[in-house]
Amino acid sequence: MPTSQSVEYLEDMLAREISWRKKEIVAFRSAADRSSSSKGYYCRAGSVMLCAHWEGFLKAAVQFYVDHVFSQSLQLDELVPPFVAIYFYKEVMGAGAAKFPGTEERHIKLARKILASASASCNRPGWKVDTEGNPSSLVTCNILASVGLDRLMGLDESGWMIQKVFIDSQLLKDRHRVAHGERYPIRGEDFRERSNRIIAMCESLLKLIVDAANSRSYRATIG
Repeated sequence: MPTSQSVEYLEDMLAREISWRKKEIVAFRSAADRSSSSKGYYCRAGSVMLCAHWEGFLKAAVQFYVDHVFSQSLQLDELVPPFVAIYFYKEVMGAGAAKFPGTEERHIKLARKILASASASCNRPGWKVDTEGNPSSLVTCNILASVGLDRLMGLDESGWMIQKVFIDSQLLKDRHRVAHGERYPIRGEDFRERSNRIIAMCESLLKLIVDAANSRSYRATIG
């Protein structure tokens, strides 16, 4: 039985998370394919669901990775800068809201944590993944960069530009139109293509995270 600190445990969590999402997407797509009179309804509703699954998997998968990294209980100097930033995030944000450096529950709290962390294990992140309810290409890049992952998800610049257009101009834009009550049609072939792309994006993200965990790219090179 894999332990919560192991890569095998992380892989299992990711596999479970992507599995139910893929099943739901495929089932919805099959229902749309079988229906003639209601195909338009399925495609419109499905466009909202696809966006929800991308947002949900992005948030959950990256959080699993963050939790995996901090389950290793590494010391501060063993972590790469993004995870050092994550560790202090809550206190830094609190200190940023205070006007005086002597504020006990703000700057002083941050200073004490910094001093204590010099010899202590970092086992609890100070940041939770947040898609802001809008998993745009920019939000996606920011989340991935925040955990030291490739913000282009393994694509080259031209490939990412295509992905960016898909996320922002198709997935999100059409989701907003439908969710906000517009009578906007989604063609069956478009819904099928988009469902395939969402599954592929989730699979790419899963691989990116597992590869990072296996290579321990979250660890700093010491010495």
